[in-house]
Amino acid sequence: MEIDKTALAQNYSAQSDDDLLALHEAGALTEMAYEVLEAELAHRGVAIPKRPEAPSPNLKTPHKIMFMKTEHPFQMAFTCGLFMHIVLIVILVVSGHFSARVAGRLLWDTMFPAVIVGAILRFSKPNWSYLKIGLVYVGLFFLLMMLNGAKA
Repeated sequence: MEIDKTALAQNYSAQSDDDLLALHEAGALTEMAYEVLEAELAHRGVAIPKRPEAPSPNLKTPHKIMFMKTEHPFQMAFTCGLFMHIVLIVILVVSGHFSARVAGRLLWDTMFPAVIVGAILRFSKPNWSYLKIGLVYVGLFFLLMMLNGAKA
C-alpha cells in the first residue's frame, strides 16, 4: 500500500500538537513523512524539533518482538497448545476418527505440555524466540505421547 503526501497531511491535520511531536520524537518516520509532519507543525506555528538520530528505544524492533523475556509466558505456551489442539482436531475430523471422547483426551494431551512450557518460560532467564517455544512445546508433546503410549 503506497501512502502519498495528501493522505499523510490529512492524517496529521487530525492529530493534536502533542501527538505530532511524540511522533516526530519517535524517529521511525520516512523522509517524506517527516517533511509532511514538519509542514503541519510549521502551519500550526509549533516549533519544529531536531530530528532524532536513531529510533526511540520504546519502539518494538523485530529483534525485540522475535526474542523476548515475555511478561505472559503461560499465554504464549497456551497459544502453542491451542494451535496444536486445533491442528489435531482438523486432522481427526478429516480422517474420520473424531469423537467427543477423543476430543476430551486431546484437550488434556495438548494443554498439559503447555503448562510445563509456561513454567519453564516463567522461571528461565534467557530470551526465547517464538520458534524455540514452539519447538520445545512440540518436542514435549511428542515425548509425553510416547510415554503415554508405552503405558497403554
